[in-house]
Amino acid sequence: MLQDLTDTPLPDLTDLTGHHAVVTGGARGIGRAVAARLAEAGAAVAIADIDAERAHAAAAALRGQGREATAHALDVTSAEQVAELAGLLHRRRGRLDVWVNNAAVFAVSTSTLATTVREWREVLSVNLDGTFHGTAAAARLMREQGGGCIVNIVSTAALRGGAQAAYAAAKSGVVGLTRAFAEELAASGVRVLAVAPGATVTEGAIEAARRHGVADGSSAAGGGVAGRYGRPDDIARVVYAAATGMCGWVTGSVITADGGEWTC
Repeated sequence: MLQDLTDTPLPDLTDLTGHHAVVTGGARGIGRAVAARLAEAGAAVAIADIDAERAHAAAAALRGQGREATAHALDVTSAEQVAELAGLLHRRRGRLDVWVNNAAVFAVSTSTLATTVREWREVLSVNLDGTFHGTAAAARLMREQGGGCIVNIVSTAALRGGAQAAYAAAKSGVVGLTRAFAEELAASGVRVLAVAPGATVTEGAIEAARRHGVADGSSAAGGGVAGRYGRPDDIARVVYAAATGMCGWVTGSVITADGGEWTC
């Protein structure tokens, strides 16, 4: 069952010292910001990314700040690679407390009708299949140890539509996956929830916007009612809170972090 934290002091609820976390797609953007916040709170963080060089650079930067971080090359579309990494980290550390499924790709086509089968499969393979592989691998280990938290990064595109079809479909699928896993694992003390960022300025988002020939959103202006676009750390702070005891009674939920873009 989910742990009762009623008598736990606030500092203990937010302290991740002694916890072990994995962030997929953690070499840049939202993933890197999440890894930084988890490490700041005391967690030992494994940064897993298909770009091994960037992952090592991100981990080295955290170690330079006195944080505990390691880097791992990972292709989330490979169930075998994901399970192998989860098992390796669990054996080394003795437990696995937090797993953040952040790895994602954007669609190249802006038009739904222009989407090729190859592009459709690539976007779903990384965003949806990759999240399934990570959630399943982490959940098996967390269930055995009696608890843990899995946070899936989705998108407001999964809630409001309006995005390219493959990306929106994949992220919508992750919402359903999150709720299904949450229901199945709650009795084992494992929480599964999602964070849905709105428009956020990341390297990946800027690159995608430039490919499509539209404004890249890198300025402080814009962003609907909030008056600006989101920054990676805006999302990272929400993910951090979701992973701590502050959200110990939250599972199966989608937490929207969009500055009012979708909710207002």
